[in-house]
Amino acid sequence: GLVAHPDPAIAVQALWTLQQREELSPATLISSIQSRIPELAENGIILATTRPDRGEFVDAVSIAASQHSGRVRTLGLLHYPETSPAPAEAAAWITDSEEDPWLTRAFLSNPNFSALPTLISYVAAADSPDLATVEELARVGASMIYDEALVESLSLLSGEAQAWHFSFLRGIDRGLGERGIGKTRLGPWLESASQETAAPLEIALTRVEEAAHLVDNRTSGIELRLAAFPLVASLPLEQRLRLIRRLLVPAEAPEIQREAVRLLSQVSRTQQRDFLFANWQQLPPSAAREAIALLVRNTENGLALMKQMAAGQIDPGMMPAMTRWSYSRSSNAEVQALAKSLFGQVASDRAEVISHYRAQISGLSGDPARGRDIYAAAACASCHIKSGLGYAVGPALDDLSSKPREAILTDILDPNRAVEDRWSLTTLVTHDGQNLSGLIDHETESQIVLKVPGGVSLSVARQDLSSLSSSTRSLMPVGLEAAIPPQEMADLIAFLKNR
Repeated sequence: GLVAHPDPAIAVQALWTLQQREELSPATLISSIQSRIPELAENGIILATTRPDRGEFVDAVSIAASQHSGRVRTLGLLHYPETSPAPAEAAAWITDSEEDPWLTRAFLSNPNFSALPTLISYVAAADSPDLATVEELARVGASMIYDEALVESLSLLSGEAQAWHFSFLRGIDRGLGERGIGKTRLGPWLESASQETAAPLEIALTRVEEAAHLVDNRTSGIELRLAAFPLVASLPLEQRLRLIRRLLVPAEAPEIQREAVRLLSQVSRTQQRDFLFANWQQLPPSAAREAIALLVRNTENGLALMKQMAAGQIDPGMMPAMTRWSYSRSSNAEVQALAKSLFGQVASDRAEVISHYRAQISGLSGDPARGRDIYAAAACASCHIKSGLGYAVGPALDDLSSKPREAILTDILDPNRAVEDRWSLTTLVTHDGQNLSGLIDHETESQIVLKVPGGVSLSVARQDLSSLSSSTRSLMPVGLEAAIPPQEMADLIAFLKNR
């Protein structure tokens, strides 16, 4: 009776108790596998594999896969390969579960399925193929299957260039990297593969060569151009820099400008700053912001950037608030001194600042509408969500209506007063000199994922880490009183308290 209990924990415990007592009947096991409770279905599939009469449960496993997604389907495919669905349905499963690489692996290792070319052909057949799914399929496939099967899938890239073609090649490039095949992976692999498969390889090489022309052609369509960007990294350096220079103009879409700057992340730090400083005056605002984000990833380029600011070549106001805070507390004396000179020194006595500021806004009424604009302009939205505006990096701010005005002011002006562990700042330094600060989103045995302002997630392989440190400080910068005048602070608080 307890196996049918609505509480998953109780139902699963009852199932395993019956198994241990050798009282688990085939009928009860089939009922568990077909349960609408995914945890019970998963455990039922695992137990079915231990039975000598495992074939009795094939139909039940097929029914479970049709009712659930994710782990239930993966377990079913791994333990009961004969339950593999038709290719069209398999492609739909993977599209629905694109963040679950194990389901893709289960299909690609299934002896009853014709693997990567079949899956790709069905996913790509959609009116608007999901590029992330195509890339993930190719990545997983390239990391685990034989070159012959991978080369066979390249035949799908024939005909007119499409955005998913480039996502597919990008996925192959990433997957080959997971095999440990160097930093420049796709090009050498294509050139070294067997000449017996020359035709599909020629198709892929053509796509790689087309990438630069598509990126440089505004009539190609932005989706196609963005999809082709990752392959441009295989171009010779001088050709790449000429292309980047052509793309960093106001006439280009902001998305193209940002991707052009990001291409510079694959050249040396010296080449990055030399190129950007030489071309700074032509950078549109979107590209300039992306360039600053790239330069401040490591202290050497960050210092060079501040020297350009001190010389009047670049506006100091463009430096992100978090970077100002970080540099003004840097262990590098030159960085700290220059940051304080450029951006001012934050008052060390927070209590005095808060008391002074509270007196200034005590008689002011706030306007929530104006406060919403200030919330966006002051970069609050880069880390918090309020009324649907912003990014989920730090705590959400939708439940502040009952919080006293003075308490909200204190939180803004003294963000380090009480910081929960989950919101404390973590700093990663990589072997190549990148300095990344943010909140740990999640971590695995092989990587750490940081969330940084703007809702961006940065994944860093543990093997690339030189150091990792956490502090009791908040990601939120101290010293916002210098950027938000009293009336604007009153408006901001009114917006935060507004339901």
